[in-house]
Amino acid sequence: MPIVDILLLCLIGAFVLFGFFFGFIHTLGSFIGSFVGLGISLYLLDPLYEKVGFLFGTEGVAKVVIFIVAFLIISRLIGVLFWALDHFYHFFTWIPFTSFINRLLGGLLGFLEGLVIVGVVIYYANAFLPEGAIRSAVETSWAAGYVLSTLGQLLTYIPEPFRSWIPFELE
Repeated sequence: MPIVDILLLCLIGAFVLFGFFFGFIHTLGSFIGSFVGLGISLYLLDPLYEKVGFLFGTEGVAKVVIFIVAFLIISRLIGVLFWALDHFYHFFTWIPFTSFINRLLGGLLGFLEGLVIVGVVIYYANAFLPEGAIRSAVETSWAAGYVLSTLGQLLTYIPEPFRSWIPFELE
């Protein structure tokens, strides 16, 4: 199994474990934050590139790094807000077996969040990175193909008015 496939599976597995650990409410916030982070980071990509793009070398690498950093910061901040809501209001703690169900649903949602985040990063890496070893490794990876096709399926569930905000189409 190629190293790229192992890395992608480990990343998605980490999202599942974090979702299981943090529970449904926090992971729901992170999942919502992923979509909000996608929109905001796409909006901020060009202005941020103009201000700090020179730090990263070539345009392709700079845009990928700036997009990933902005995307992760925004999605994590929204996830922390949901964690605080869950922590302070203790949703669902009075119902028996809720802790297990909360963690199980968090793991499932963590899997979906991992697919979304890893898929978006793969898409932008393919779009902006120049031809080279990293890009060719991602293009030949079966895990990357699976993640991108699953992301394309997930994007079909986004309501039509919001789907027009996404600047790419996946097969």
